[in-house]
Amino acid sequence: MRSFTPGFGAIYPVVFGLVFTSIAGFAMLRMAERSGFFILGIIFMGFGLSIILHALFSGMLIRRWSRYTLTNQRAFVLVGYPILGPRLDHWPINKNTTLHSNHLNPMTIRFARAPRLLSRGRLKDIAFEKVTNGEAVFQLMWELRDREKYPVNHTPLGGK
Repeated sequence: MRSFTPGFGAIYPVVFGLVFTSIAGFAMLRMAERSGFFILGIIFMGFGLSIILHALFSGMLIRRWSRYTLTNQRAFVLVGYPILGPRLDHWPINKNTTLHSNHLNPMTIRFARAPRLLSRGRLKDIAFEKVTNGEAVFQLMWELRDREKYPVNHTPLGGK
C-alpha cells in the first residue's frame, strides 16, 4: 500500500514553490503585455512547480522503490532512487539498537540514525517505513535485540 502522505516537512517547500510560481506567473503576464519575452517566465514557473511536486511526491516515489529485509543479525534497506539507481545499506540489530514505532497501520519502525548527505552533522532516522505487517516485524526486531542483550546460555545435555 503506497499512500500519499507529504507530512509537515513539505509545508515550507510548497509555500516557497507557490510564492515563486505566482511571482513568475505575474512577471510573465507583465512581460507579455509589454514585450515578447514572456517565455523566460515559463522557465521560472516550471522551476517553482518542480519544487512543489518534489515536496509532495518524492517521499511516495522513494517508498515505492524501497525494499526492506530483516535477518537474524542485520536490517537491510534497499532504496531505489528513480534517477540515481538503487542503494543498499545495512545496520546491525544488537543490544545497543533503540527501537521506536508509531503504532499505526501501516507501521514505521525506526531503529538507527545516520548522518544526512551534505548536512554538517545532522542525523536522519533509518526506518522500515509504512510496513503493513509492522507489529510482527517490530516483535521480531525486539526479540533480536533482546537475544543480544540477554543471551541464553546453551549447554549440551549431560556435558560440561
